[in-house]
Amino acid sequence: MRGAFHLYLSQVANEANNKGLTMNQMIKIIKHLEARPNILTIKEMFVKPYIKENFHIDSTNKMTAAQVTETYDALNLAFGYHFDIHFPFPNREEQEFNSFYNSENIT
Repeated sequence: MRGAFHLYLSQVANEANNKGLTMNQMIKIIKHLEARPNILTIKEMFVKPYIKENFHIDSTNKMTAAQVTETYDALNLAFGYHFDIHFPFPNREEQEFNSFYNSENIT
């Protein structure tokens, strides 16, 4: 799958070169690509900037329990207020079920 994607990117680059386009021209027209929310985009766009600004750390692996709680509270408040998306913090049983479910249903 990655090989096919890299081939696509190569084809786009070659055609852009054939048309005489520069990266600056392309970026000027396509300023931003929309991405669907997923765990990585939420983490990169919201969690990492928050923990860097508030705790001066660059990885969620370095967070203390108190920092996790504060970050969860800030995210849940913002997502709830702006998008009506809010969830209680997952308990251990939910985490174990999710781990089991994801390990059994890998696609």
